[in-house]
Amino acid sequence: TRMPAVRYFYGAIDLPEAADQLKAYIARFGVQAVIADPEETNFPIWQQTLAPLGITAQNEKGVWIYKIPGDSFAAYAKLPAAQVEARANALRFDAIVEAAGKYLADGHDLSKLSPLELKRLDLLPRDWLVNAAPDAYRDWQIAPASGGQVGIIVVGSYEGVRPLIERYRAIASEIDYPAPTRWTPDAHPRLDVVKPLLVTFDSAHLTAAAQKLRDSPPPERTTPFVAGVTAGL
Repeated sequence: TRMPAVRYFYGAIDLPEAADQLKAYIARFGVQAVIADPEETNFPIWQQTLAPLGITAQNEKGVWIYKIPGDSFAAYAKLPAAQVEARANALRFDAIVEAAGKYLADGHDLSKLSPLELKRLDLLPRDWLVNAAPDAYRDWQIAPASGGQVGIIVVGSYEGVRPLIERYRAIASEIDYPAPTRWTPDAHPRLDVVKPLLVTFDSAHLTAAAQKLRDSPPPERTTPFVAGVTAGL
């Protein structure tokens, strides 16, 4: 459940490098087939992620079956799981910070800040979906916090979010992991669970962080997937 592809297929359509993440999942667990239901709402999106597997699907009794040849995606098989997750978390968080920074820089109302509003203004990546249904599966959130601040939540294991904590601990107003527990440098959260990370910024620091992402892109934005994960980026 720590692998980002799992949350993607639950319905969190906000996964950077989704096709590479799927290859990493398939290689790690020796997946022999992917079965997709064309009646599912997200099927057209899943097709775009499955296409880079380079496997022709077979239509059998109304479902599409992608049979995975043995030893497929060997370059992905030994990638450290924690780094596969951490890269996805970092790229997702980058996109949220950049979107929120642009929202604030453009003078939009802080009290109305939400995932749906960022999507409406076309500030999020085009392929992300924001499901406003109360029971929708979500793995991130953004909202105004007290005192004119902004809270950003992503979910992940401690190993998967620790690089984000280290990157933003100097400028964040508060970091909670697993939220709502305040994180401190001597914290020792469990490693085998997926929990929320809440990072709270004041508006000025959030805007500056977004500008830095544009001016000096972090390494996860400038390296391809396998090389980046191998190098811990």
